[in-house]
Amino acid sequence: WRGLLIRPAASQRELVAEGDALHHCVGTYAKDHANGKTTIFFIRRAKAPRKSFYTLELNEGKLVVRQNRGRRNCAARKRWRNLKPYGWHG
Repeated sequence: WRGLLIRPAASQRELVAEGDALHHCVGTYAKDHANGKTTIFFIRRAKAPRKSFYTLELNEGKLVVRQNRGRRNCAARKRWRNLKPYGWHG
């Protein structure tokens, strides 16, 4: 989608590494992600799938993006702000 890959975080360790790479607090969401209280997705450029780009928190019940943050907690650029990880519309 628009040259990006979007996938769910696979583990608590991966969330901590994402927070370290982007210098933001997603690592503190690891327990809530593991317990299903929130869902975290990693957004990557298709050309660099292993390099952190943005991190998206989703309210799955309401299908609403809670936040989408990049390096040093910057807001996502407008073109990537409201990504829909499951391809729903609304």
